[in-house]
Amino acid sequence: INAEYMGHLVLNAVGEPNPEDGKVEAFFELNGQPRSIFVTSKQSQAHMSQREVADPAVAGSVAAPMPGSVIDVRVDVGDTVEKGQTLCVMSAMKMETVVSSPCDGVVKRVACRAGDTLSAGDLLCFVEEAH
Repeated sequence: INAEYMGHLVLNAVGEPNPEDGKVEAFFELNGQPRSIFVTSKQSQAHMSQREVADPAVAGSVAAPMPGSVIDVRVDVGDTVEKGQTLCVMSAMKMETVVSSPCDGVVKRVACRAGDTLSAGDLLCFVEEAH
């Protein structure tokens, strides 16, 4: 950083961590102008749970195709599903995407619920392939 361009910076306060994303709001003044930014707290990051990632090498491991929110989960553990059957519906940027079963089988695990925010590749559910 060039010292010529450094302004006067004063940190005024730091908010509480958001339990959903671990971010805190930092309030400061830059050259006398009040500002705030959201930053990820290292302390809260250590306590946040990480979502399980789907294994692309396993046919029944169904991943979120994009980052977004789960709108609807249409299967439960123990359900028998057919290839192409809707497992859940996701939304990103006002577009809905249907996530379908990659194979015939039985749902062994559902790793998401309506309202969850996911990253691309996060595990949605696991379908044990029928033999």
